Amino acid sequence: MDDTKKTTTKVWITYGLVGFLLGACLVSLSAVGLVAYETANPPPTQTPLPTPTIAAEAILNEANQNLYENPLQVLEMLEPHLEEFTDTNDLARALWYMGSAEMQLGHNQLATVYFERLIQVSPTPENYMILARIYDAAGDLEKAVGYYIIYLNSDDTLLTEDLRIMLQERVDQIQLILTDPSLTPIPSTAAQAILTEAFQMLYEDPQQVLDILEPHLEEFTDPDDLATALQYMGLAELSLEHYQIATVYFERLIQISPTPENYATLARIYDASGDLEKAIEYYVIYLNSDDPVLTEDMRAILQERIDQIQLILMNPTPTVIP
Repeated sequence: MDDTKKTTTKVWITYGLVGFLLGACLVSLSAVGLVAYETANPPPTQTPLPTPTIAAEAILNEANQNLYENPLQVLEMLEPHLEEFTDTNDLARALWYMGSAEMQLGHNQLATVYFERLIQVSPTPENYMILARIYDAAGDLEKAVGYYIIYLNSDDTLLTEDLRIMLQERVDQIQLILTDPSLTPIPSTAAQAILTEAFQMLYEDPQQVLDILEPHLEEFTDPDDLATALQYMGLAELSLEHYQIATVYFERLIQISPTPENYATLARIYDASGDLEKAIEYYVIYLNSDDPVLTEDMRAILQERIDQIQLILMNPTPTVIP
């Protein structure tokens, strides 16, 4: 009886060992087969996608090329991708282009949305100045004065003493309007009388034109009267060779009166002041306008000047144009 139990136990142990060894062999064979299959059929190699920076650069460069010719296309190009810009500098450029495009379309309130976001990621003096001008043109004087003050307190190298005085006067004007409830708009007849007097002095005494118009500038409620006043003041500053101050008036002027003539004047002022990037921007806008004064000969002259400026901007070494 004891011998039978011992024999049975040995048999079960033998079966168990054999089963374990068979299982181990099957596992080994499966592993070898899997390795052989993967070696014979490697997974497809993924094609690397362009890096986000390269893709962003391509989109932004295309937007820049269309900014002054087709601002609506710039918005359609950038809007679907705006949240995909992970690099701060790329996002800042996209916001600047979209805000500038909205400005060209006369959508000042939409432009402020992009520039408000822009100063969160790129709080440069230039961006604060642009935002101040947009709010000023849109009539939101409280916002305008706030950003003018921020710009005045900046260390922008372009903030000359003349420009500082000009902007401080504008800040004082806005603060007077906001704090003095008795300040009333000039009636249309009075506005015409002031503008007529300024026009008569425009080419004889430009400083007097500024003295006449400056105290009343924010009292012109009619857009045409305001546009005329801004034009006279810009031309007066131009006669005095105060180019940077003249651009402030004409930049504000094109917000309410974006005529080909005003764009052409602004382009020439920037050109004379040495701000060639701004000059070429407005020359291109003017060339794409339907101004009947723009003859083929004049178009050829302006295109030649644009080509010269582009050559200067691309060449770090000063180039003498014959």
